[in-house]
Amino acid sequence: MKNDSSRNTFDARKHYSRVLMQQGRVQVDADWNEASDILTHRIDTETSDVIGPCGAPMHYPAFHIVADFGQLSPEEQKLPENKPAPKGFTVPDFLISAGRYYVDGILCENERLTSYRNQPDLPAAVPLKAAGLYLVYVDVWQRHLTALDDLSIREVALGGPDTATRAKTVWQVKYFFANDVKGNCVTKFPEFDKLIAAGDGKLSARTKQAKGSTNPCIVPPGAGYTGLENQLYRVEVHGAGDAFDVTTGGAGTLVTRVPGQDNQVKFPSGTWKIDDAVEIFSSKAGSDPMNGTLAFVTNVDSGSKTLTLDINLAGIALDELRLRVVNATYKWSRNNAFVATSIENLNVTDNEITVQDLGPDAVLGFKEGQWVEISDDRLELNGLPGQLLQITKIDPALNLITLSSKPRALAAGGVDKSLHPRLRGWDGVGALKLHPNVSADHFLDLESGVQVRFFPGSFKTGDYWTIPARTATADAQSGNIEWPTAGNKPVAQLPFGIKHHYCRLAMLRWDGAKFGPPEDCRHLFPPITELTSLFYVSGDGQEAMPDDSLPQLLQCSVFNGQWPVAGAVVEFVAQGNGRLAANIPGLPASTTNTIRVLTGPDGVASCAWKLESEKGPDVKKFSQQVVARLLDANGTSLPPIVRFNGNLSIAEQVFYNPGTCATLEGKDTVQKAIDQLADLVSLYHVSGNDQEVMPGTELEPLIVLAANRCGPVKGQKVSFKVIEGSTGDVNPAQSTTDANGIVKANWKLDDKTPRQQVEATLVDESAPSIAAPTAVRFTANLSIAEQVFYDPGTCTTLEGKDTVQKAIDQLADLVSLYHVSGNDQEVMPGTELEPLIVLAANRCGPVEGQKVSFKVIGSSTGNVNPAQSTTDANGIAKANWKLDPKTPRQQVEATLVDESAPSIAAPTAVRFTANLSIASQVAYDPNPDQCPDLAKANVKTVKEALDELCKRTKEEEPGIRIKQILTEGDGRKDLLNDTLVPVSRLSKGITIVCDGAVVPGSVGRSPVPPPSGFPDATPAKPTCFVTLDLPFPLDADQETWSSGQIVGFQPLILAGSVSVAAQEIRWTPTSAVSFWMLSILAILERTKVTDRLLAHLTLKGNYIWSLEEKSKELLYLDGNAFGTLSPQNRINLRLPTGDQRRGGDFEMWFWLFQPTAQPTFTLDATGGVRTMSGAVRGLNGVAISGSTVTATNVATGKQVTVITDSKGEFRFVQLVAGNYQVRVQVGGVPAEKTVSVTSTPINNPINNPT
Repeated sequence: MKNDSSRNTFDARKHYSRVLMQQGRVQVDADWNEASDILTHRIDTETSDVIGPCGAPMHYPAFHIVADFGQLSPEEQKLPENKPAPKGFTVPDFLISAGRYYVDGILCENERLTSYRNQPDLPAAVPLKAAGLYLVYVDVWQRHLTALDDLSIREVALGGPDTATRAKTVWQVKYFFANDVKGNCVTKFPEFDKLIAAGDGKLSARTKQAKGSTNPCIVPPGAGYTGLENQLYRVEVHGAGDAFDVTTGGAGTLVTRVPGQDNQVKFPSGTWKIDDAVEIFSSKAGSDPMNGTLAFVTNVDSGSKTLTLDINLAGIALDELRLRVVNATYKWSRNNAFVATSIENLNVTDNEITVQDLGPDAVLGFKEGQWVEISDDRLELNGLPGQLLQITKIDPALNLITLSSKPRALAAGGVDKSLHPRLRGWDGVGALKLHPNVSADHFLDLESGVQVRFFPGSFKTGDYWTIPARTATADAQSGNIEWPTAGNKPVAQLPFGIKHHYCRLAMLRWDGAKFGPPEDCRHLFPPITELTSLFYVSGDGQEAMPDDSLPQLLQCSVFNGQWPVAGAVVEFVAQGNGRLAANIPGLPASTTNTIRVLTGPDGVASCAWKLESEKGPDVKKFSQQVVARLLDANGTSLPPIVRFNGNLSIAEQVFYNPGTCATLEGKDTVQKAIDQLADLVSLYHVSGNDQEVMPGTELEPLIVLAANRCGPVKGQKVSFKVIEGSTGDVNPAQSTTDANGIVKANWKLDDKTPRQQVEATLVDESAPSIAAPTAVRFTANLSIAEQVFYDPGTCTTLEGKDTVQKAIDQLADLVSLYHVSGNDQEVMPGTELEPLIVLAANRCGPVEGQKVSFKVIGSSTGNVNPAQSTTDANGIAKANWKLDPKTPRQQVEATLVDESAPSIAAPTAVRFTANLSIASQVAYDPNPDQCPDLAKANVKTVKEALDELCKRTKEEEPGIRIKQILTEGDGRKDLLNDTLVPVSRLSKGITIVCDGAVVPGSVGRSPVPPPSGFPDATPAKPTCFVTLDLPFPLDADQETWSSGQIVGFQPLILAGSVSVAAQEIRWTPTSAVSFWMLSILAILERTKVTDRLLAHLTLKGNYIWSLEEKSKELLYLDGNAFGTLSPQNRINLRLPTGDQRRGGDFEMWFWLFQPTAQPTFTLDATGGVRTMSGAVRGLNGVAISGSTVTATNVATGKQVTVITDSKGEFRFVQLVAGNYQVRVQVGGVPAEKTVSVTSTPINNPINNPT
């Protein structure tokens, strides 16, 4: 900003949010400006974060680039700001729509529809020329304006003083020619990126320390800045380009002055152009290459090799004067270049210009020798530098300024007042140059100790830096410039401005006569209050058969941003007569094609859809649609809408391309193709293939099926032909299929050809009428062993036998040897053995004349005779064997003698074994628990055991015995074997009385600790138990085993507990067992299976013992019992038990039954007309109430029940005529009676009084 400001203090890195005024304080411009900058930074940053780098409001978007008005959107065409089109608009100009646009958060406004060449801030815009692709973009930057640019800034009421200035947002629509290439809005164009890239050249500033002075009017030597005024220095790039390196830029051209001319030089060589920026410097030894004077070439005389410059050379040393062209230039001002005035007239001929004024005052006004810049809006808005000239003379009376050379006209007639021509003062100019040695002192002097230094990079016209300089005072911060340092060295900084911001707007293709359709590159955004939108969720693209509903719901969602909207109204409308419902089950009853649905908490609205369809050939609406719309409170549709597509799954609507398939030629739909394929006939085997028979045997008929995809085909001709088997025959040679598509033929095989074939083929009478398989082959094999190859491999026995016939013949002839008798004999020493007999046989039977050798194996002295024998007609060979009387186990081996190998095959040898029966050779290992005496004697053989037993005296084996068996349920009566026993006698258990005290641990529960948590479900030790033999099968088992008769019995060990008290062992059933036995007997008797069950009482004597007190010897229960026949023809037990041997199991049996209880009541029942009545009373006549009476129809099995009333009476009504079995049970005792019910018409039904 070239304003009269003291400094610019805004720094975004400090994160200041406000500027706060204080009372009674001096007001300075920097504070106010910083407050404005803070606010602007806040607004731009926030807007950029929200909208993004580029964006336009959807309903008022600016910068829509179109070739004609009709390409604007309908909404844009309705805006009054977009009417009418600019006057004189014609291609290749293009239109720019009105509206707002944001670029890096900066608001850009275009109030009226305009065009590229008529836009407000780009005068003399260069038109499009070459055909090709153009990238249209907007360049946005801040332009500083004063009252010279806008007179309304001045307040005329105060005499029009110069007060504040303004910053204007300038937007300029420009283009980049991308040449004739392909590209779109996101294509990278390196040249474009280079064009819009900001300058990367840097500058640093410092003050140079001067030597001290004793003059009090001289600024103290401690001050770096020696000026007497506070200044804001401005360094600005004039001519763009890269910084000039003085060490590599060349020696320049040696020139000489033209005599009598202060602004001309002679050059020996080189190419020069008017307006070239050149630097005049000295190449004399010791000269500083950073020293030089900038000038501009105003004229070139190539004939006399003379250059005219725009400066006076009189003050420049004559020694070795050289000239060099520089890349870029800069200018500087001590007062931020704010001194400027309007140009009223420009006299090119006399080098004169007339200005509005000569500056604000004598100090800040224009002076002779000062550099000035002539410019206007055209140059400034196009980023071009003005013309730099020096003032040679000023006429204050006429405000007339004479310049050092001819100024260039800014417009026809000199200037165009509408473009605000102006003259701006500068205090110095120079070549933008650098020295690469940053450690050396190669700064450029401005004035008063202020120095600057440029760094490598590119610089653009208008790049600037400001340097606040403060004169020395008592304040320690004064006498210096405000510039950041690092390590006491000034920091090199990028330009402070002007900052340009860019956005792509469109891609245009110009063919030299017209534009192609433009591609819009803008980014549009809706208002945040219009973010509620309708979105597709699922259901599109489904198919259904005619009259079927689509399998999935149609679903849309309504969201405000990322949040679902509940309760929104979504309207679904189906095309034609399609039917909609809230859910699929509701479709059959639906009669509407329109439904409105409220969204749920998830924002989703859904409906079911059934497509409009007509079955048959008239189905036309193959593809249909449902349109979903979001409705506002007035029922008006809001954009966007969602369309769902549904298809009827109809084959005739599906395209088919037969390609090169001749069979389907012309069949262009799936329907036609399927119909054609379904009609094509193919041939299939049914039976008769792969038969194998002996020569001369008749084959099964050859049967084939002719069928298409619709089933068997009648009347299809099929031919049969023998293709292998020269003399074979098939009959008939051709036949026609029957109604089942079947055709048969008989095949007689050639008697010699091992493998033969017949081919059955469809006869295609109306091609194409058949499809593969159109022929099938039947194969038959003659079963001849000599025709089957055999590979013997490494089998030497079958070497050379290359057919199955030969191999079988060979194997069948091989002789093997087998035992017949005489093996594994055992005899006393000296006893004669049975003869040893062997059989020699092959696969065809016994072999006569085969030699067999016999030989004793091992060191035995036994003998076998004969040593060799020949088999008889039955293949038998015999030998006699005499054993060695001492060797316990002896062997003889019989072996076939192979006289014409290979003539034998394993087994070719057998062994006979014989054992001498000697007690000393039989091992015996006594069990220490069962036979402790023999174990203690350490006997090892049967002989030693017998010898030891012979030593013992003949006395009884000590033990305990059973004396008596009692039942506890009837006062401890004897339980006799093989008798009928009522169940009630077992209810309290069975007691076994022994003749000695029993050790309790030998019977009872399972081991503890720990005790079982389920004592009633855990079996006791298996030493004493009662078993029932239950009939089998019963109920479900009868069906499983397919038998309704009893085929056997299965044992069931009854649950119970066993306890010991001295000499008594008591088995007691569980309470569940007692009840169950009563129930099972009642069921078995009622179902007429049996009236009794066999029970066994078992005690394991080997595991029940007593302890002899003196010897502490274990005395086991000798439970062996023996039976005797009683007079009642039952088996009694002889007690006490025992056979004088240690241990032994006890077992007895008895029959459990339930005595029949006699009723203690009477059942009376009488049948009537579809009724039955009766009573249940005790024998004493007392009524029995609340009893359930059941009447069962004998014919149908149907049952009805009633309850007896307080009088004991009951009544059945509405019965079907027939015989009924009436039954009642009182106190567990049943009573039954058969009653007949008659049938006559019943006019008034009788209700059951109960």
